[in-house]
This record gives sequence, C-alpha cells and structure tokens, in this order.
Amino acid sequence: MAKEGGSRILSSRMQADDFLNAHHILKDTVAMGPSVVCLAFAVELYIKDVYFALKLKPPRSHKILRLYDDLPEDIKQKIFTHRSLQQIPWSTLTSLIIPQEPQSDYDIFVRELGAISDGFEKWRYSYEGGSLKYQTWLAMAFIEAVKVVAQSVREERAE
Repeated sequence: MAKEGGSRILSSRMQADDFLNAHHILKDTVAMGPSVVCLAFAVELYIKDVYFALKLKPPRSHKILRLYDDLPEDIKQKIFTHRSLQQIPWSTLTSLIIPQEPQSDYDIFVRELGAISDGFEKWRYSYEGGSLKYQTWLAMAFIEAVKVVAQSVREERAE
C-alpha cells in the first residue's frame, strides 16, 4: 500500500511537470487555449502535490482557490510568503474603475487566485465562446511557491 501511495505521489508530480512543459512548448506555437489548459492543470496538480507531501488526501476539485483554501493555515502562509509571490506589487492590482475598501496584499492575492481558479474548466471549453483571460504570470509564480513548499514539507517530514 505504501508503495502505491508513493508511486501515485511521484506520478502526480511528474504529470504536473509534464503539463507545465507542454504549456511552455505550446505557448508560442498554437492558439492560447491548449497552452492555458496545460498550465491550469499543472497548477492543480502541483497544489495537490502539497496535499500528498502533507500525507493528506486532496479534495476532488479542479478549483484552485478551493484547493488552496483547504490547506492548513501555516502552509497557506508559507506559499504566500514565498519570494515568487512576494515580489508581486499586489496593491497595484486593485480596481481603478470600482472604488474599493483598502485591501491587504493577502486579500488581493486570494482575489487574483480566484480569478484563475477555474481556468482548467473554462479554457477546455473556450470554443464555446465568451471572453476569457488567464493570468499566466500569477500561475507561474504560484507554481514556483507551491513546488518549494511541497519540497520543504517533504524535507521536514524526513528529519
């Protein structure tokens, strides 16, 4: 049983790497849709890898925000405070059109994560029409943070 779980974890990480590599190959060669689908699925698989590192069963969902929200608080903070996300000037992402109450960087991060949360589901059916956008810059920064946190969790548990 442990072997099966271990291979599933390795398979999940390898698949995430494969989908991220596919995104990099496709982003400059084909229409945006296939590239975004690969990137969005990679984000999902990488965040599920954090669950595997924590020895938790990931929720059955494609929604990135739900997967993030269901993580333990200390893990969410480690992800948010990773350098790849901290270098983003979150306060510049507030709406210039709709006046808003001042928001913390974390609140803006969560809002932006929500904006890419269902990218995998929406972009698979992009041919059905509608205006779609996807913040690849956020997905890439989030992936970097999530990968580092998953690895640090594994290292901490190995000690």
